[in-house]
Parts: sequence; C-alpha cells; structure tokens
Amino acid sequence: MAFLHKRKGSSYWYVNYWDKTGHKVSETTGQTDKKKANIILVEVEAMLREEKAKTLTVAKTREITNRICQRATGESPQFHSIEDWMQESLTQDKNNLADTTYNRYKKVIEEFLKFIGDKKGLSVDSLMEKDVRQFRDKQFKEGVSPDSCNMLLKILSIPITKAYRQGLISLNPVAAIKPIDKKEKKKRRETFTLNQVKDILEAAKENNDWYGCVLFGFFTGARLSDITNLKWESINLEQKRISLTPQKTSRHGTEVDSPIHPQLLAWLEKQPRFSPSNFVFTSLAGRPTGGTKGISAEFVKIMVKAGIVRKTIRTGKGRGYDTYNLSFHCLRHTCTTLLKESGVHPEMVMELIGHTNLETNQKYTHYGLQAKAAAIGALPWV
Repeated sequence: MAFLHKRKGSSYWYVNYWDKTGHKVSETTGQTDKKKANIILVEVEAMLREEKAKTLTVAKTREITNRICQRATGESPQFHSIEDWMQESLTQDKNNLADTTYNRYKKVIEEFLKFIGDKKGLSVDSLMEKDVRQFRDKQFKEGVSPDSCNMLLKILSIPITKAYRQGLISLNPVAAIKPIDKKEKKKRRETFTLNQVKDILEAAKENNDWYGCVLFGFFTGARLSDITNLKWESINLEQKRISLTPQKTSRHGTEVDSPIHPQLLAWLEKQPRFSPSNFVFTSLAGRPTGGTKGISAEFVKIMVKAGIVRKTIRTGKGRGYDTYNLSFHCLRHTCTTLLKESGVHPEMVMELIGHTNLETNQKYTHYGLQAKAAAIGALPWV
C-alpha cells in the first residue's frame, strides 16, 4: 500500500511505499496540487501490484511512467534509448567538431554501446554509474593509458550531461566517477637539436614534399596534419605570411596568422603553383597520420635514415601503443623552445604557434605582422 504525505517545510507531496525488500521508500511527486499527486499515487500502486504479481517488465514500467506523466501534466513523455540519445547528441555536435575529433568521439560511443550490449535499447534514464565506470576500467586493463581512459570518460560525459540538463535523467552517472590517478610522472617528448633537424632535412632531400614539410614544421610549429593538408590559398608570398585554421581548434574558428621565415620562403618560391585550391604537398595531402602506413610512420623512416635513434618513454600493453621521445610533433616543441630561448615573449609564442585553449587565447595581446616577423626571424637557418 502507498500513501501521500508532506514533509515539514516542503510544499511538495511525497508518495511513500514499501519495496519488495521491506524498506520504506519516500519519493517526491513533484506536485504541490494534491489531486495531481493522487494521480501519481494511483499509478505507483498499480506498479506495486504488478511487481508483487511478478508481471512487471521494462515495457510495463515504461507504460505506467508514461501514464503518470500524461495524467499529471497532460503531455506524453518522449522515449530516448541510450543508443538513440548518444547518436543524436553526436550528430548535433558534428558541425562544432573537427573531423578527427568527431571520428574519435564516434568510435568511443560505438565501443561503449557495444560494451553495454542489449542495454543500449533501454531508456537513457536506466544508464548507471557502473556502466560507464566498468567500460572505462576495461579499457585501462587492456592497456589504454590513463590519459586516454580519462578522455573516454570526458567524451561519454558530453551526451550524458546533456541528458541530465534536459531532465531526461534524474542523476548524472558520470559525476561520481573519479579520473584514473596518474601514478607515474608523465615523461615528456623531447625537442630536436639543430644538427638533428639538419640531418633530417638531408635525409628528406630525395622527397621534395617531405623536405618542405619538415621546414614547415620547424619554422611554423604547425601540426603534421595541418601542414600536409595546406593549400596555396592559405599562403601569401607577396606579404610573406601564412594563414591557417588548425584542425584541432577549427570548432573555435581560431586562425593562426604567421610570417614566413626567409629559408621557408625560398623553398616555397621554387614550388609549382597551379591553382589556389591545390595542395602544397600533393603526395602527402589527405593521407592518415596514424597507423603503420600513415605519414607519421613515414617520418620515422626519415629519422632512421638520418641516424636518429628514438627512445621508448612509455610501453603500451594490450590495446595500448608505445610512446617515443621523438616524433614529427617534436618539431612543434623545438620551434616553441627556440622562440622562447631567443627572448620572444611567451604570449607572442602562443599566438604564433596557435594555442589550443580558446579562453586563454582571448586574453592575449594580438601582435602585428611586423612584430611577428621579427620573432620568426629569430629562428636559425638549418
């Protein structure tokens, strides 16, 4: 049997009943009108009868819940399965995400839905903290790094938090999950020495696109995928400037406007230009960066040819992958370090390299092209 009562100091009616274990349960009806609260009471009693007769199913529970909402508010609630809600949320966010970010989010969501199995067809409000936590922990046991596991949690929290804010779930199951503690101090990637950069350029001489790509990485600090997909329309040789929107921060519309170093300019002026829409590095454009056949792996071969030996700074286990002290991305670190060592102001360095934090970037002073050119000019020839 269930009954209504009001708590001291509250204007809402509560429905009280005893569950199948004999414990007393008190839940708010969310109603201040006793007539509407009685409607909910009647349906709760119906649910308790179904439960006692052992005929209560997920479908029956949903039917009773829908009836409560319809009779109390006059509106039928919308049903969202976990799968439908997560896919819908991802689709809504697609235009605000870079392609690489969208594909990463999509992969995580697909793996999570596969992990929870048939539960993906249940209502989104059936999602529990343990579902997310066990998925994250499984990834960690399979060798995925703490950083990547914590990123999985962050990705899943986006559609789940959205459901919580829209009232589709009463509790946010992600909020109670603590990130995996990084017990080991993270080992950072290193920078190249000037001699190493010269050796890499010498080793890349037979491949003109790679030679120019390395120059770009060293003199602009741009990421590999941004360089390989660069088009001539982003380069103004007369004004000696490059304007590009990094894929990683494309959703913010962040454009990096950088002067061209004289050595890079000399190389660019020798290259054939058929159309502004043409790629600068035609043999590298559109290719994936990762994988054994990706362009990152090709750069490693150039490093080996240059006599540069990489060191493993983290050994991947299971699904994890090895992390090395030197990679193409280290040209970005090298450019940043040399600019700072040359006395260039940290804010100027961030503006030239392209900071990923929009909130921080908005606080920066925006420097003119002449000041930027002086900063880039501080970089040595290689």
